[in-house]
Amino acid sequence: MADFNEPETDTPQTAGAPLAGEPLHSPDTGEAPGLPEETAPPLPTEEPVEVITPGEEVVTPGEEVTPGEEVTTGEEVNLGEEVNLGEEVHLDERMATTEREDRPAGAAAKTSPEQLEANLRRKEELCVRAEELSEASDWKVTAQAIKTLQAEWKTIGPVPKERSTELWERFRKAGNHFFERRQAHFQERLRELEENLQKKEALCVQVEELSTSTEWKTAGEAIKGLQAQWKEIGPVPRDQAETVWQRFRKANDQFFERRQVHYDQVEKEHKENIRKKEELCRRAEELCTSTSFKETGEALKALQAEWKAVGPVPKQKSEALWKRFRGAMDQFFERRSAWFEEREKDREQRKSEWKERLRETQTYKQEQLERLRESIGRDEENLTRWRARLEGLRPGPHADATRAELEGKIGEVDARVATKRSRIQELETDIQEIEVKLRSHPPGAAVPEGAEGERQEQS
Repeated sequence: MADFNEPETDTPQTAGAPLAGEPLHSPDTGEAPGLPEETAPPLPTEEPVEVITPGEEVVTPGEEVTPGEEVTTGEEVNLGEEVNLGEEVHLDERMATTEREDRPAGAAAKTSPEQLEANLRRKEELCVRAEELSEASDWKVTAQAIKTLQAEWKTIGPVPKERSTELWERFRKAGNHFFERRQAHFQERLRELEENLQKKEALCVQVEELSTSTEWKTAGEAIKGLQAQWKEIGPVPRDQAETVWQRFRKANDQFFERRQVHYDQVEKEHKENIRKKEELCRRAEELCTSTSFKETGEALKALQAEWKAVGPVPKQKSEALWKRFRGAMDQFFERRSAWFEEREKDREQRKSEWKERLRETQTYKQEQLERLRESIGRDEENLTRWRARLEGLRPGPHADATRAELEGKIGEVDARVATKRSRIQELETDIQEIEVKLRSHPPGAAVPEGAEGERQEQS
């Protein structure tokens, strides 16, 4: 049983590979097909996502800072980075107020007009670059770029007083717009992670309900469908990823381990049933040459009863074993029938014995007739089920193979049903002829040539 490692790759192995296949008992013979060998599709591993954590120093929209004040913006953006979803861009104080607090009085007056114009052009360039970045979605890179622009803004001196507030508001607005968008992005991302968690928890509930099923094939297919759904769902919050994955995997393992135990037991029973039927064949072959017809006939009938009591064997073994057993039976009863016909000299005694054999043959043929009808009933149930499955088959990667398999089975069973119906007609005719012979054969009449001997047909 493969062990599961922590969800680091996309191909863990499920414990107890699912086994799909047909029912263990053949519909017409009662024999069991071989255990199927099928490997379950690999379960997906979880890809845990880093939990978004606070820890950055940021600025909040709606506030202001002075040009030249250092502002630490939020980092992050890619899934797995640490970021505070609630962070906002803070711009502390209005520029003019801070300038009065942070610079000596008359600082602007000491700056030459040429320098003020140069500062103005540089800050206008920063505004343009900030506005270009404000619509970007490369969150981590863009946040660092805006941080760099803020640091550069700090190094630039004053601008003409009449443009100072306007420029600062423009620069501040672009920065705030980006960080507000980034905050909304991460809030949406968190919502998606929570939705994915809910979906995966729902799959856990479903697979847990199936984990105790004994409908091995149906439940196995259903679980494989849930595995496919799991792979289609995106990541979940990192602190929940391992827990929900282990819950899902545990239920999968529980079902497939139980099913493997079941099939192991079935295989063991099949081997024992094969051994028993081979032994019955050997005993029948030893008896089939006996001339103690009455005692041997009873012994062979007892072997037939034992054969019926033995459980199913794999389909690939069933037919060969049955032919071997039936061949020994036919050999004996044909010999016995011939011996009785030759031995009988007294007509009345021969008639009595002949009629007895006819009645046995009639009873046997009647039993065989009923078995064939029951067998046809099982065949028709299978045909109905397979045709319904064929009609409901949906397109998919295995649809053609499944369709071909179903059509092959339907064709094979249709042919068998036709053969059985033909045999039924023959048996009904034989039974009617025996009835006529039993009613019409007068006392003292000779026993007809070719009187029926006993035959043991497949149970």
